[in-house]
Amino acid sequence: MKTTLKIVITVFLIGAIVWGLGGLREVGVQILRINPLYIIPILLLFIVDRGIMTFKWGLLLRGRGIGLPFFRGMMIYCASAVWGLFLPSTVGADAIRAYCTSRTGIDSREVVASIIVERFLGFLSALLLAVMSIVLLTHLGTLRHQAMFVWLLGGGMLLGAVLLFAATVSQRVFGFLHDRILSGFRHNRIAGKLREFHETYRSFTVDRRNIATFFGLTLVEQLVPIFDSWLIAKGMGIEAGLLYFAAALPLALLISRIPISIDGLGVFDGIFILLMSMAGLSAAQAAAIAILGRILQAIALIPWWIAYVISHRNLRVPQPLGVESRSSVG
Repeated sequence: MKTTLKIVITVFLIGAIVWGLGGLREVGVQILRINPLYIIPILLLFIVDRGIMTFKWGLLLRGRGIGLPFFRGMMIYCASAVWGLFLPSTVGADAIRAYCTSRTGIDSREVVASIIVERFLGFLSALLLAVMSIVLLTHLGTLRHQAMFVWLLGGGMLLGAVLLFAATVSQRVFGFLHDRILSGFRHNRIAGKLREFHETYRSFTVDRRNIATFFGLTLVEQLVPIFDSWLIAKGMGIEAGLLYFAAALPLALLISRIPISIDGLGVFDGIFILLMSMAGLSAAQAAAIAILGRILQAIALIPWWIAYVISHRNLRVPQPLGVESRSSVG
């Protein structure tokens, strides 16, 4: 989807939410109610979340015999996320992460393949947690008549994603694709590069134990935002059970992955407001939790971005090959 259309959709969704809230005054009032004592543990949880992401990414690379020091990886991961705020999608942040990592001397093909595996398994984990959300929503009596449709949709998506991932790492599918379908192009440079990259991608999944550990850590990491949002609500004096956040947040995060807006703005917020309203929260309270969460996450990432900028003495957004820099800092 083109950047301009994403911007239009984002502005429309945010405008619709603001209109539905009757303005942002009540949201601001809710945000200002945050107890300062809650801010530090919330920020620490955001840092832990990013730390787990960095560790499990390094785990993938180590499975290929590639060492990436944790502190350096953390700086790259957080700095690319901050720069990603100035780009039209999370793909931009991943492209910057791949570029910055390859500058450390690691083969760019290995880096890109690791990020694709990371994203694919992250999506599978998000789907699994979304199905668990559906279980909780059904238990809480929220879905009612829509339960069967949502169950079929969620289960179908999870099954489809698992089969697709299995196909991408299958030796049989690899041989069928490159030795039969693309056999007429085996001397073509692009086809050769595609085969090499596919082989590198598949090699990350050879160590099943390593992949299982990675997937388990991904599940743990994707549970952290639930506790963060719950703490934000507690800090504002909003009483809502942790179970409701466990039911609402994974589903909202999964739907926000649909690439129709910038960084899920408007999509996540709208779904989160809708689901949390079923737990008795007002739209302003749910919006305040979502907005403050974004603000505090950015605050948690910025020190790592500063550390990266200082270590490289460059304020400009890196320009990966094939990705235009749409903005710069400083």
